[in-house]
Amino acid sequence: DSTSVQRAAVLGVIVAAVLLTSWVVKGRGDQHKTASAESQAIATEGIALLEEAQTTANEILDEAERQADEILRRARADAAAIVKEARIGGSVKTRAAVPSSSPAEVDRFRAEAQRIREG
Repeated sequence: DSTSVQRAAVLGVIVAAVLLTSWVVKGRGDQHKTASAESQAIATEGIALLEEAQTTANEILDEAERQADEILRRARADAAAIVKEARIGGSVKTRAAVPSSSPAEVDRFRAEAQRIREG
């Protein structure tokens, strides 16, 4: 579910931040230029990885939000169709019980209920 996706994304960002911090600390401790340049390259790579992880996490969260919105939209549409169908279904039953209702009119109401069911 989206909570698990969010937790995984946050965990990924935290891991990347910890790695970046350790690389930066290591870089500050090195005394030699070569080691310092190497550490800086690692830190730069770590920053790039952190930015990529953040972008990926944001994309995952955006997709989870879109999916949740779509599920909510469908649920609302289904609920509205069920309510409308119940109202039409009640009308069909009432009209079918009245002798003056024509079969064509009853069929029209049933077709409308079916159309709503199919969306």
